[in-house]
Amino acid sequence: MNIQELFLLALMPVLKTLLIAVVGLYLALDHVSILTAEGRHHLNNLVFYVFFPSLCASGLISSSTETGLFSLWFVPVSILITFLVGSALGWILVKITRTPQHLHGLVIGCCAGGR
Repeated sequence: MNIQELFLLALMPVLKTLLIAVVGLYLALDHVSILTAEGRHHLNNLVFYVFFPSLCASGLISSSTETGLFSLWFVPVSILITFLVGSALGWILVKITRTPQHLHGLVIGCCAGGR
């Protein structure tokens, strides 16, 4: 594979995502008046929970093989370790800084996610 083929292979998922975002942006404009505020909210939830994960999964599935999946075993393991270490550091931060009770989950969750 030459550099142009690799570039196009990497560019196609990004272009698909940008195309969906541009169409959604156009539909969300107030002067277009295709959707109401409630309709935009429902469409946003549909895209966020259904279409975008489907788009990401279709790109991954089409480029993965059985041996490739077994060779990437460290990815979920490293994610698990990251969340465990982040949660522990978040819990320590909550105890040291005496964060208010209603913010404990937010602080620990942000630290676990690496935010």
